[in-house]
Amino acid sequence: MLVKTIIVPNRDKQGWLHGTKNITVEWSCPSCKSEMGIPNITQFCEDGEFFSVHTWHNACGHVVKYTDLKEIIVNKE
Repeated sequence: MLVKTIIVPNRDKQGWLHGTKNITVEWSCPSCKSEMGIPNITQFCEDGEFFSVHTWHNACGHVVKYTDLKEIIVNKE
């Protein structure tokens, strides 16, 4: 299983943005299980503040939302 650590928006349950966070995810498309594209840092602006997060394009054509990613819990021993 291929995993990657990426930067994503850190939103609460109501959708409010609280900066960004690093997460480790299973790097396969949730729809077809093919490997996802290469993550690139992209800037976006929300409420006048700029944030840097990873985005990617999948060869399979499926769009994967951050909320669709399967986070992997990494043991930090």
